[in-house]
Order: sequence, then C-alpha cells, then structure tokens
Amino acid sequence: MPRITRRSVLVLLAGAPALSESGAADMRRIEQEVVAAYLNSLVVPDQQQIKTLILSSATATADEAFVGSGSRFARLSQDFPEATRAVIEDFLAVTQTSTTLLIPSELVRRELRWQVASERRLNRIFDLPSLEQAWEQFYKEYPQATGVTRFSRVGVDGNSTQALLYFSMTPGGLGGAGFFVLMHRRLGIWRVLSSKQAWIS
Repeated sequence: MPRITRRSVLVLLAGAPALSESGAADMRRIEQEVVAAYLNSLVVPDQQQIKTLILSSATATADEAFVGSGSRFARLSQDFPEATRAVIEDFLAVTQTSTTLLIPSELVRRELRWQVASERRLNRIFDLPSLEQAWEQFYKEYPQATGVTRFSRVGVDGNSTQALLYFSMTPGGLGGAGFFVLMHRRLGIWRVLSSKQAWIS
C-alpha cells in the first residue's frame, strides 16, 4: 500500500486546489445524498467517547486521492471489479477540481457529531511554521475533533445505482489514511458495497 509522508499530509491539509475562476460545478443533490449515507454508515462510539468529525469545506480532488503514477481508471477498475465504467468515469470527471462540500444536515443521523470547517480557517491553522504547532492549534480550536476529514465529489453511474467517492481522515501525527468507497443503491437506500485504502501515513 502506498505510504504518504507527514509533509505530504501537511500539503493536503494546507488546502485543496482553488476553485477555477469560472467556479467549479456544485455538488449534485445525489452526491450530497451519497455522502450523507456514507456518514450514516459510520459506527458511533459510546456516548462518553463521542468525538466530532471536522469536515473540510473544500472537496478533495483526484490528485489528492491517487498516490503514484499509472492509469487512474485502471486502478479503480482493478480495485472495484463490480464498478460500472460509467461510475468510474464520472468520478474521475467530477474530481478534477475542488468545490464546496454540501451535506444536507437533515439527512445525517442526529447522534453523529460533525461540523464543516471553512478551508480559510484550516489554511490559517496549517500555515503555522511547524506541523506540531499546527496540530496543537487545531486541537485547541476543535478540542473534540478526531482530526480533519475531507470528502471528494461523488461519481454516479447513469442509472444512479452506483456511486464512487474518496475520503481522507488525518489526525495529528501519523495514522492518517485515504479510502475509495463504492456505494450501491437498492430500494432507494445507499449502502457501502466495498472500500479500498488509497494511502496510509
């Protein structure tokens, strides 16, 4: 599995690529539903141990998701043999640029604690001289945080039965990781079909 250095993590957290001058396309409603469904699939720990997911307000791009060279389409096809060509192509298309993460709060379970942090605020924190200082400041501002989570936009096939997304979870120090997740919709409900680790630190 590809490994990522602490310096690379800082680069990731320093901010996603700026939105294009014409403005990146907004997340489609179906993408928002898929991200909410994925959040709902997360296991909520004991009430006394609950932490808050801090989500970056800027979506991750394909450049953040893939470590190393080679065909991105071939990599995803190999990792997810059950994925349709359409869902992979749409994922690679919509993750070319970053946009604003949109998650309808009414679609997320109440017991899940989460908060969207502006990219400007995260940039200010992670522009500090050292990574250690940056994480210290981050946990001062977000004392219940698990770290920083960044979602990509979501690729969806033509029938809206498959969806593909990427997300990363980065705590202070080592222990961060990125994942691709293939979702499947049956009887109107999105569920995780499979996931693959993209990188680990």
